Amino acid sequence: MKSNMIIDLNDNEVRIKMIICDQELDQSFELGQEVEELTFDGRIVRAIVTIESDKKMVHVQKHGFTETVITREVDGDTLMTTIKSQQHVATIKYQRV
Repeated sequence: MKSNMIIDLNDNEVRIKMIICDQELDQSFELGQEVEELTFDGRIVRAIVTIESDKKMVHVQKHGFTETVITREVDGDTLMTTIKSQQHVATIKYQRV
């Protein structure tokens, strides 16, 4: 499965554009502010995006009693994305092109 991600940080706003197969999701967030977000699987969640360091961004989604934490961490030309929800964990590795 081919996927692309573009992350653009401009002052206090972050834009995350993801393209997975034939689906595209393009969203903007004001850092530290809770917003309504439409997820790839069609859920509407409350989300907050924060920058924890110059290499780490944390994206928290809340839906009902479920919380999903998406951590994106840069190491050179690699972006490691870790998704944690309840007892499940997934890791996606992106390479800069």
